[in-house]
Order: sequence, then structure tokens, then C-alpha cells
Amino acid sequence: MADSAVNSTPVPFEGLSLQDIEVPMPPGVDWDFWLALLGWSLIGVLLVVFLLWVGRSYYVPIRLSRQLQSFQNAALKSSADRFVIDKSQLWSLYGWAKQLQSRLHPSEAETAEMTAFMEKLSRLGFSQAEVSRETYNELIQQARILLKSHSVLNLTRPVHLGLLNKDD
Repeated sequence: MADSAVNSTPVPFEGLSLQDIEVPMPPGVDWDFWLALLGWSLIGVLLVVFLLWVGRSYYVPIRLSRQLQSFQNAALKSSADRFVIDKSQLWSLYGWAKQLQSRLHPSEAETAEMTAFMEKLSRLGFSQAEVSRETYNELIQQARILLKSHSVLNLTRPVHLGLLNKDD
């Protein structure tokens, strides 16, 4: 009977205890994930477009200015004949001016200063006469003036607002 008393203790039933049950995923599309992905993708595309715009608007004038400086430095360090500039240097400046002209709006590219500068460069480039160092330096100074007048970074350009008239 002793054995029956030991066996008579109730054994807990495992089926009645609480168990961790995961809530099933709702069927359908995970809209939070796709909307977040779309938002971050849109932000990424806008950032790339902004960086390209900044590069085009602000880096190009800086690069063109550095090229002018390198042209002037090359002219100072050029050949043994100190008073004559090589035609290749003049054509490099002509290529620079064409690059500036291609970056400008067509109405800005056809200004009187730009056309006069391009005519002077082509006339000197196609002539048989040699170009002096002083003339080349004058051309570089004119190119700097043209670059500053058409540059986005130029803050000294006159603002054309009716509020700034001092006729009063």
C-alpha cells in the first residue's frame, strides 16, 4: 500500500501550463519597410542631384580659375626666349575660353565682352606673328574678368534691384 500512496500523488499535466506563443505575422505587404526604403531612396537620389548641381555651379568656376593660374605660371616659366609665348599656350587659353563659353547660358555667351575676347584670341592664334608675354598676360587678365563676371560665386556682381537705386 505504501507503493500505492507514492503513486497516488498527482503528476502535473504539461498541457495546462502557459507556453510562449508568438503572434503570427499579419498576412500582406510590410508597408513600413517599403515606405522607409522608398523614403531613403528618394533622399539618396535628391542628395546625388544636389551634389551634381553644386559641382556644376560652384566647382567649375574654381577649376577654371585654377587653370588660368596654371596658364600664367606656365607662361612665366616657359622657354628661353622670355618675350614670346608659344602658340600651344595661346591655344590652351583658347580652349579654356571655349570651355567657359560652353558652360554659360547662350545669352551670356554672346555678350560683347565674350565675343570680343574670342575674336582677339582667334585672331592672335591664326596670325603668323608671335605673341608677346605682355599680350598673353593681358589676355589672361581679360579672361579672369570674364570669369568673375559670369561666376556664380561672384558676390561683388551688381545686383539689379529697383530697391538699390539712389535717384532719391
